[in-house]
Amino acid sequence: MTTVKDRPEIGLAGDFANAVKGDTITAYAEGAVVAGYLVIRGTAAGQALVPTAATALNKTNVLGIAQRNDIAESPDWADGDVMDVAINGVVYVTVEDAVTAGGQCFVRVATSDIGLFRSDVDGGDAVAVEGLYYNTSAAAGGLAEVRVSVEQA
Repeated sequence: MTTVKDRPEIGLAGDFANAVKGDTITAYAEGAVVAGYLVIRGTAAGQALVPTAATALNKTNVLGIAQRNDIAESPDWADGDVMDVAINGVVYVTVEDAVTAGGQCFVRVATSDIGLFRSDVDGGDAVAVEGLYYNTSAAAGGLAEVRVSVEQA
């Protein structure tokens, strides 16, 4: 008999990593947003989008990590969707390369996979996100826990 699970043992990108859920806010997706990617303030009030420039990653613009869309077929968010954004807690993210527990979080802001987490600047295509660190180590393409603590203005 074949057993099929609807959730892997560790979790999914954009999920809280433990039973103690963190805090979230809601925002309208400005453009497509992948679950587990970093989002910043959008161009209008109440919007959120993935960062496309290093200058956008500052304390006043970073909102948090896009939560997983668990009410639609896709875990990601389409333009205009009302999405949940984790602002406090521990969240699973997919990492582009191997990361180490305690290491600084960097996020891709250029080329492909904008908003994806990684371990370094990758030749200037990614930047550090102040206050976000890896709780766990993970291999490239794996899931890592990120502690999120973003103050909302």
